[in-house]
Amino acid sequence: MHSVVDCKGAPRDLGLDEACAQREAVRTELQRAAQETRALPRSLRRQFSSPVVAKAVTRHFPHLAERTAGLTKGVGLGRKDIWPLFVREMGFRVGCQGSSAGLGLGLCPARTGSGSILAKTLDLPPGREHSMILRRSAPDNDFRSLELSLAGFPSALAGVNEMGLAAMVCSSEAEVVESSRIAAPPMLFVQDCLQRFSSVANAMEWCMTRPVGGNGTLLLADSSGALVGVDIQGDQRRVLEPADGMLCVGRPQAVAAAQPVFQGVENWSEQAFVEAVATHLEPEASAQAGEEATNKAGRDLCRHDAHLSTLGALWIDPVTQRLAWQPGRPCARELRVEQL
Repeated sequence: MHSVVDCKGAPRDLGLDEACAQREAVRTELQRAAQETRALPRSLRRQFSSPVVAKAVTRHFPHLAERTAGLTKGVGLGRKDIWPLFVREMGFRVGCQGSSAGLGLGLCPARTGSGSILAKTLDLPPGREHSMILRRSAPDNDFRSLELSLAGFPSALAGVNEMGLAAMVCSSEAEVVESSRIAAPPMLFVQDCLQRFSSVANAMEWCMTRPVGGNGTLLLADSSGALVGVDIQGDQRRVLEPADGMLCVGRPQAVAAAQPVFQGVENWSEQAFVEAVATHLEPEASAQAGEEATNKAGRDLCRHDAHLSTLGALWIDPVTQRLAWQPGRPCARELRVEQL
C-alpha cells in the first residue's frame, strides 16, 4: 500500500476508479476468495451461491451493487467473479476466513482525554495484508469518507466521514452462522453508514432494522463523543453500550487481554495503542517455548500463527477525521497517518 486511492462520482464511477488504481490487487484477491470459498461445506455453497448473494446485495444495498459493477468492469471480469468476496465476509469459521477478525475497540472520552476513538487489530491469513488499501470516497450527493478497505470489495472495513462519524466492523470467532436469511455480510453497513449519516444515533437506528446476514459487530463513534456497538448474529441485533469507558469486541482471547490493558490507562493515543498491542504479543508455539508459551498463548492482543496473524492495527479519530494505519505486524510500531 503506497498511496491513497481517490474514488469520485456516481456509485459505478467509484468502483471504476478503484479498479483502475488497484487492478492487479483486485484480481489477486478475487482469485484468492474463489479458492477459499470452495472450502465451505456444500450446504453453505448452495445457500450462499453467487446468484443468491447478488440478488441480496442488489436489493438491499443498491449503491454498493453499482459500485461492484464498476469494480468488475474496471478489471475486465464478470460480476459473477466478485461475489465470492461477499460470501467470505459473511463471518463463517468453516474453512473460509473473512477480513474483519481481530480486536475491535471503542474508547470513550474519559479514556482518551479528548473524543471517542475506534481502534482495531486485523487478524488475517498470510498474504492478505497486501490486499488492504486506503481510499477516499467522494460519492455524488453523499458524505465524503476516508477508509480502509479490501481490494475488490465495495464496502470499507473501517473509516471516518466528513461529518465526524466513524464506523468499523469486527467479526468474532466464537460462533458460526449458517441460518442467515439474507446473503449480505455485515461489513456492508460500514460504507452505507459513512455515506449516509452524521451521528451515531441515526446510524445505529438504521442498522438495527436493515436486513443483513452473517455475524459481526459494528462499532460506531462520532465527534460528539458518542460510542455504541451493534452486535449482528444472523437476523438478530443487540445494542452494546460502553462499560467503564470502553467497548471491546472480536476474538474472545484478545478481548480478555485488552480489558485490563486499556482499563488501566487514560489519555490513549494512536501510538500508545500500537505500542500496547506490540508489547502484548502472543508467542509462536514451538518446542523451545515450552510451558510458558502454552500458558500465555491466546491471552494476548496480537497473534502470530500459521493460519492467522495480526497483520495490521488501525486507529480512527472522528474529531480530527484522522485515520492512523499500521500495515504489517504491530511490533514494527510504524504508523501511517492520513486525514480526510
